[in-house]
Amino acid sequence: MGTTYLPEYEGHIIEGQIMDAETGKPANGQGVAPMFAFVGDNMTLFRGQTHPENSQVTFYTRRITGKREAATIGFSLEDKDKFRVDMVPPFVKHSFKELPRLSLRPEWEKALQERAIGVQATQLYIADSVSRTDVIPGYIRTQPDWVYKLDEYMRFPTMQDIVIEFITPLRFTRRGQDRSLSILTEERVGFNRDNTLLLVDGVPISDHNVIFNYDPLLVEKIDIYSGYYTFSESIFNGIVFFHTYKHDYPGLRVGRDTQFFDYEGTLPKRHFDMPDYRDPQSVYRRLPDYRHTLLWMPEVVTGGQNEVIIPFTTSDLTGSFLVNVEGITTTWDPVSGTAVIEVIP
Repeated sequence: MGTTYLPEYEGHIIEGQIMDAETGKPANGQGVAPMFAFVGDNMTLFRGQTHPENSQVTFYTRRITGKREAATIGFSLEDKDKFRVDMVPPFVKHSFKELPRLSLRPEWEKALQERAIGVQATQLYIADSVSRTDVIPGYIRTQPDWVYKLDEYMRFPTMQDIVIEFITPLRFTRRGQDRSLSILTEERVGFNRDNTLLLVDGVPISDHNVIFNYDPLLVEKIDIYSGYYTFSESIFNGIVFFHTYKHDYPGLRVGRDTQFFDYEGTLPKRHFDMPDYRDPQSVYRRLPDYRHTLLWMPEVVTGGQNEVIIPFTTSDLTGSFLVNVEGITTTWDPVSGTAVIEVIP
C-alpha cells in the first residue's frame, strides 16, 4: 500500500514521532502535550494531535511562509523532560537522476545578456522594493494586559528581583526545588495556581526554573496575558512572553524535551514593484528601469464586472511584450487570454 497524504487546505500538515527522552524509543504519547512553535517576536504555536496506536503526532498549521527556525517540545503532564518530538521530513524523496548538460543556443545570447543586465540593475537600485514580502501577524491578535519594557526600570541581577520589585502581575512560587510563575487573575483578586504558558522568543518553556535562572539583562520586554487561552486540546491559564533584543533566545538552556531545527514553508507573498510614471516629476528620475516583466498581479478582483482597468507603466526597454490573463469564473470554469503590445521609442 502506498503512503496516504492528506490535502493541505489551510497550511502544512507536519508529522512527528513522540519519543521517550531517556531511552530514545517511541512512546505511546500518553500524558504528553506536543507543541510546535516558531522562533521570533510573534506568537506562532500549534498543539499536535497524538495517535497513541503508532506514537505519531500531527500538527495542522497555517500561514507558514519562508525558512524559519522552529522548535518542538513534548509537554509532559507528569515528569519533566520525559518526552520529545522528532519531526518526520515533510518532503518527498526522489531517486538520484543525472540531468543532461545545459546547452545554450547562440541566438539566445543577446536576450540573455539583456536580462542579466536588467537583473543586476534592479538589485543595485531598487533591491529593497523588489524584496518586500507580506508580514505574517502573530496568532494572538489581542493586546497583552501588561507590557514591561525593562530598560525603563531599574535593572536587577536576577529574574526573581525584577518580578518582586516592579512586575506586580507576576510572582514566583516555590514547590520543593521547583519554581512556578503565576499571573494575576482577570478579577485582580489573586494569582493563578498553575499551567501558565511561558515563551522566550516564541519558544515554549515547560520548566519554569529555566525562567527563574534566566539572565534578565538579555530580556528587552515582557508581555503578560491573563485569562485562559486554548491551543487545540491544551488550555493555558495565562501567557508570559519574554522578548530578547534580537529574538534569538541567547543563553537559553532548555531540557531534553525541546528540539530546534530549520523549517521551510511556502514562499512568502512578494510585492511586485512597478514605478509609477504618471507623476510628471517621476518621469525625469535618473534610475534605470530595465524591467522585462512590466506587471504581475496574482489576484485581480473583478467585482462581477465584465471589464477591469489595470494601469501599469512600461520600462526603458522597447519591443514586443506578451500580455497573459488567466482566471476562474464564479462557476469554477477556467478562462484565459493573450495579447501582444508594442513599446516603441
